[in-house]
Amino acid sequence: GRKDLLAMTGFAMPGSFASNASKLQLTDFKAVAGIMREAEAFAVPTNSKFKTINELLAAIKANPKGVAIGGGNYGGVDHVTIATLAAAQGVAATDLNYIPYSGGGSLTPDVISGRVAVGIAGTSEFSTYVNAGKMRLLAVTSPKPLSVVKGRTLIQRSEEHTS
Repeated sequence: GRKDLLAMTGFAMPGSFASNASKLQLTDFKAVAGIMREAEAFAVPTNSKFKTINELLAAIKANPKGVAIGGGNYGGVDHVTIATLAAAQGVAATDLNYIPYSGGGSLTPDVISGRVAVGIAGTSEFSTYVNAGKMRLLAVTSPKPLSVVKGRTLIQRSEEHTS
């Protein structure tokens, strides 16, 4: 309730509230600025059996624990992104085989080598490797295709699935 305090935070804060059973709510804070926005990317090794995001989601629906998914911290943007897509398939976030990483630097080798079936991170984490042909994107969360990395949007993938 103090008016003389400011907090700098990121998207992980809502997940932290839930994970730590905090009495605070996101509505207890007032945003004064938005600094960074970046689309999320779903990256697989170039030789992955998954060619589309729809194939990945079908495999998650069929066997949630059987698909290793790497991304940032629990409750962070990467985790929430895949959890939201999984929920649309009828799969609870708690049923996913989600493996949290400290960042794209430690996740990238595991995506390239296939130790995880898919990695989820901001497009900047994967763009160099995608552009070098070491990874392939299944989808990006941006509303329109991006110039910095080759990858179809979830909207485009959804349109492919229904046509």
